[in-house]
Amino acid sequence: MWALSAIASSRLSAQLAGVLTECENEILTFLRTTMTADEIAAHPGIAYPTVKTHIRSIYRKLGVTKRRAAVQAADNLDRGIGGDSAAEAANRQVQSL
Repeated sequence: MWALSAIASSRLSAQLAGVLTECENEILTFLRTTMTADEIAAHPGIAYPTVKTHIRSIYRKLGVTKRRAAVQAADNLDRGIGGDSAAEAANRQVQSL
């Protein structure tokens, strides 16, 4: 569907690829930036509601409620920390800010 950037695809482990869909992984790469959902929607040329749906799905699958926590949980999962502990650790880090 969408082509992942070279950096993002090289960092994406098989474990994380099994959790998120290709589209969700693409949106996750944008969540690492300061882009808003509107700006993300303009980049790959998809509708804003679709972007929001993917973001909600990412949050649900990673067990988080905030953007930073999603990125941290994905990084933890990618490093093999995995599971609920990755999401809980990411949420704790974000809440302590």
